[in-house]
Amino acid sequence: MLASSQEPPKRRFLGRGDIDVSFEFFPPKTAAMEETLWRSIRRLEPLRPKYVSVTYGAGGSTRERTHATVARMLRETTLKPAAHLTCVSATREEIDEVIRDYWDLGVRHIVALRGDPPDGAGKPYEPTPGGYVNAADLTAGIKKIAPFEISVACYPEKHPESPSVEADIDMLKQKIDAGATGAISQFFFDNEVYLRYLDRVRDAGITIRSCPASFRFTIFARRRASPSGPAPACPIGSATGLKARRGSGDAPPRGRRRRRRAGHGPRGPRHHRVPLLHPEPRGPRLRHLSSAGPAPGQGLRGREGGARIMTREERIEALKREAKERILILDGAMGTMIQRHKLDEAGYRGERFKDHLRDLKGNNDLLVLSQPDIIRDIHGAYLEAGADMVETNTFTAQAISQADYGLEDICLEMNVAAAKLAREATDAWTEKTPDKPRFVAGAIGPTNRTASLSPDVNNPGFRNVSFDDLVAAYSEQTRGLIEGGADTILIETVFDTLNASGGLAVEQVFDEMGVHLPIMISGTITDLSGRNLSGQTPEAFWYSMKHLRPFSVGLNCSFGAEQLRPSVDEMAHVADTYVSVYPNAGLPNEMGEYDESPEHMAKLLEGWAKDGLVNIVGGCCGTTPDHIRAIAEAMAKYQPRRVPEVEHKLRLSGLEPFVHG
Repeated sequence: MLASSQEPPKRRFLGRGDIDVSFEFFPPKTAAMEETLWRSIRRLEPLRPKYVSVTYGAGGSTRERTHATVARMLRETTLKPAAHLTCVSATREEIDEVIRDYWDLGVRHIVALRGDPPDGAGKPYEPTPGGYVNAADLTAGIKKIAPFEISVACYPEKHPESPSVEADIDMLKQKIDAGATGAISQFFFDNEVYLRYLDRVRDAGITIRSCPASFRFTIFARRRASPSGPAPACPIGSATGLKARRGSGDAPPRGRRRRRRAGHGPRGPRHHRVPLLHPEPRGPRLRHLSSAGPAPGQGLRGREGGARIMTREERIEALKREAKERILILDGAMGTMIQRHKLDEAGYRGERFKDHLRDLKGNNDLLVLSQPDIIRDIHGAYLEAGADMVETNTFTAQAISQADYGLEDICLEMNVAAAKLAREATDAWTEKTPDKPRFVAGAIGPTNRTASLSPDVNNPGFRNVSFDDLVAAYSEQTRGLIEGGADTILIETVFDTLNASGGLAVEQVFDEMGVHLPIMISGTITDLSGRNLSGQTPEAFWYSMKHLRPFSVGLNCSFGAEQLRPSVDEMAHVADTYVSVYPNAGLPNEMGEYDESPEHMAKLLEGWAKDGLVNIVGGCCGTTPDHIRAIAEAMAKYQPRRVPEVEHKLRLSGLEPFVHG
């Protein structure tokens, strides 16, 4: 990810987090080259690259071969191909036809480039008559046809036709505004050049993901006096004779000046100087390799002297496996633990927000930026107590809720930072207890608006939020949680089913980013009748959410365990997925505090486990690490609820469920 200007610096070394790898292939010209290509593909496939890209030769010369290679990858492998596409030597209609063909094949990722002039790199570029003008124009055209993920080129060492790096960055902005979702750098030969380029991009307010491109370069084929003489070694810092290889992108118009995007704050602290193989957390997580594979004898290595850090895919598989074998333990209340720190206004602001114009006390989610050590320690306390999964501190970290504080512009950053804090804590505990992996649930709260009810009793048709507003807010939040390293998305404390239906945005983001995480849904009831605020019973609520195919469904908050049990019992008998529950520590007393002891709460929940009602158990308001420790000890005695095979019938939901047949 190209860095936000506000994110604090921190070093991150190989083995201290996931490094996603992608590979670039050239479509083969001959049968022998094709055999070599597919042998390489089979060798690299077990490495599970994030994606593989298939190039598009100069002047569009490999269009058919690129198409055929991508089609075969989709048919015969598990790889996710990203097809290159250029503007040259084709009209808009011809390129649009290729785009539609890619979509029909199942391609969801395109690398959109201007392309080299048909006469070769270094020649003047002229747009094809009736064709797309440049990569920004092409990107906009792709987005009009289908919602592809689109990567574009960026230039740490300046495009050969560009007047300056600033002009290159200006062109990158145009491509992002047109719909680009990621950038792949063209080859660079000095790590410091790339890191300084990230500084400039960060200053320009650009926050999309970037892949630094490198390739295995050891010798430069240059003849000496003797035709059979050896090619001299070429140091990696020397780019002599290779500049022409970097011409397949866009040259921005000359004379355009660099400008800072509106709404972005002052430049933050500079990057630590680190080697490229030690990716910065504010920099890219993807390393794009143009070679056929790793050097002989090199493989995946974990932390020195410790367990290898799992990839996200491995964590998700581990989560599914663990859920079949035992009752999983969720963490407890974040707010309860934050209150113990008795932060004042200055404590919530920290140094960064000391001059913010609105009061910030009570904005707990902001602490992931202003007091990250507090949040990290709370995660650690719950993990030490036995939690298998911790929620990110993002209950209100979306634009609708943060607008009350005037902080809606930094919601993406808040979610990325929160997920990273939880990821660091869980990875540390997974390393300590590799037989018990720990997981991060990316928490999405209900917002402080209701889409199905009017806040004005005199105007029942009025709504203070639209469904589109909810989708936009949830989409941004989901992107940040995924980028920061969440393993699941938890849509929680749902009091209005229509709000939760905005969870469709989660699936849309999955499609856009090419990442699919388990979805967890947790509702809340508002009175002892067992209905949520919008009037649905637990069974009707489940039927409203079933189309999302969630990993789990359940209830949280509401009341204590004693009052919540009938509603959980109802849901456990109709849901053909895992059931979660994390109640409050009893009902609040006159002072708004919760009095239920860890021992008493654990005893109540133990009865639920004994009766086979639950798969995931934790705590909500008023619970602490002591509550989670007691709950974990109680749950360890019992097998998880067996997911029922529910008979296939027509099941509809209004306020009440309707089952036909």
